[in-house]
Amino acid sequence: MKKLGAVLMVLVILVVGLGFYRGWFAFSSRDHSHVSIVVGMVLITHFMLVESRRYRVFDVWNSRVRMIEENFYGPILTRDLESPRVAWGDLVAADLLHPSFKITYLEALRARLVRNYSALYLLLLCAWLAKLAEAASEPGWRMRLTVGPVPWWGTIGLVAGLYLALVVLAVVVERVHPPEAELWRPQRPVEEKF
Repeated sequence: MKKLGAVLMVLVILVVGLGFYRGWFAFSSRDHSHVSIVVGMVLITHFMLVESRRYRVFDVWNSRVRMIEENFYGPILTRDLESPRVAWGDLVAADLLHPSFKITYLEALRARLVRNYSALYLLLLCAWLAKLAEAASEPGWRMRLTVGPVPWWGTIGLVAGLYLALVVLAVVVERVHPPEAELWRPQRPVEEKF
């Protein structure tokens, strides 16, 4: 387990270090292209897609643990041995035998975007716009925005399309409500329990 933690720490340091290096490289000289920032957007998108898959699996386990907490530990701690849900053990057993996802992939993607990745995307967008503003102040700026065979308007269109898709994802897809939202509100004042 310690090896896995060390490997994950090294990966995090590499990703963060490469992110700083991309930003430093893009702004260290006017001659450097904006491509490193666009590559950062692609990498962040890839990480978000992978983490969304992982989040769906986490949600399956989280729902099971939450049901056990709500129906087993909660009644024990409150000394009220009647569970809020009838046959909750059968539900947990059925989910263990035949697991199913509780949220869709798009809901998981939206949750990761809103909770974790929106700040990263905003930072990359600001850096990219700053690099575009720097390039636009010089003659021949359109040639500096080309990326290989992709013309200048193609790169702007790709980045604009990516951010439009992110906004649509955040606005249109239904929000994932954590199960704790309704459970952590006290039903009666704390003083009455003692």
